[in-house]
Amino acid sequence: YNRPQFLLSAIQTVQEQTYPCIEHVIVDDCSSPPISNFLSTENSDITVHRHSTNKGANTARNTGIDIANGEYIAFLDDDDEWEPTKIEKQVNKAKETGAKAIYTGIKQKSDGNIFATHTPDLSGQITEDLLSGATLNSTSVMMFHSSVFDEVGRFDEELPISQDWEFCVRISTIVNFEPVVEPLVTRHHHNSQISNN
Repeated sequence: YNRPQFLLSAIQTVQEQTYPCIEHVIVDDCSSPPISNFLSTENSDITVHRHSTNKGANTARNTGIDIANGEYIAFLDDDDEWEPTKIEKQVNKAKETGAKAIYTGIKQKSDGNIFATHTPDLSGQITEDLLSGATLNSTSVMMFHSSVFDEVGRFDEELPISQDWEFCVRISTIVNFEPVVEPLVTRHHHNSQISNN
């Protein structure tokens, strides 16, 4: 929403994925101007859905879930970036372990500099860990088997923040989580983040 300066970089990291079969859905949460204004004809493999009013990140993610057709669904906030092998490694981990929730490590970046790197170490039934203060750091590190959304529902659209943590708590009660122990996501810290409010 209203961050085209980040969006184009995020799109590029999706297009550079080594996994060969990716359906790319962008939800424009009523940006002004519309994000389609910033997409070139080279982005013709992208499906863009535009909300008629600004509804917030939770609703935007839920819209993406409803549109997506894939066996796995991964999220990428417009101000984050994926490493090229992220999806391939997550799909491989899912197939190796049978886990329906796969997450990766993350690099935290501000003013062009990496100031922290988090390597994941939680696996299996992680509900107690999450309720005891553990965090998975960002929605952008997550990939879920599409069946989990039928079992636990969608992101809570009433929560202004921490919707990813709450969603993972619900999912953790029914499926195992497995990590890809590499920082395959970069999160950019800036002044227009929801968590700053």
